[in-house]
Amino acid sequence: MSYWQILQTQLQLQAGEVHIWKIELDCADCQWQPLMALLSIDEQIKADRYRFEQHRRRYIMGRTALRKLLGAYLNCATETLNFVYNDHGKPSLANDDSGLHFNVSHSGEIMLAAFVLNSGIGIDVETIQQDTDYLAIGQCWFSEQESSVLRDLSEEKRVGAFFRAWTRKEAYIKARGIGLSYSLNSFSVSMDETSPSLLEHEDCLQKIKSWQIYNVEVSRDYSAAVAIEAARWDIRYYDFDSSLGHL
Repeated sequence: MSYWQILQTQLQLQAGEVHIWKIELDCADCQWQPLMALLSIDEQIKADRYRFEQHRRRYIMGRTALRKLLGAYLNCATETLNFVYNDHGKPSLANDDSGLHFNVSHSGEIMLAAFVLNSGIGIDVETIQQDTDYLAIGQCWFSEQESSVLRDLSEEKRVGAFFRAWTRKEAYIKARGIGLSYSLNSFSVSMDETSPSLLEHEDCLQKIKSWQIYNVEVSRDYSAAVAIEAARWDIRYYDFDSSLGHL
């Protein structure tokens, strides 16, 4: 059975469920002008500011996909949705009391979008790049515990461990809505493949028990993670492009 499923029924998010969507941002056959019409004026202005056509199209596709998904969850027209942003740039819906929380992340040609009811959530995806001194980057941005783990790893294993840590840390601070204003070296996450978790937290030890972190499998070229306030979650993974007929 494929990790990313095709939605077979009407889209509905239940309490205790987390839905994660994978969206391909490069679409050669798309008619871009109709998609632009679904965006708000400020989104259209932002799209026009992109210097490179590929980046502009990826932005349009990502915002359109997010609007279609939110419209399907809330049973409303995509063009009627209005976004507001906190001081650190985390988006939410204006004048919405549905309890729907969401977060998105994109890297390269992939965007991930996560949805949950009545819970903080953050998601991050990164393109894995080789030939970079990740030990030096880790010493600058990671906690002492994480940097020590990186130093003890072989160079071959270090790249994967670095990106697992980075995406888990990014997902966590995005879930809390605090952005990079919060120091990445003030807390530690696990770096192994099978046990994603928040290990230590300088500000509040209780935070360790308040959040869960999960791996998200995209492909060998990407690393991704999602962070959710602690509970028992039924996580479902959907392929956006293959599910459009049910949205």
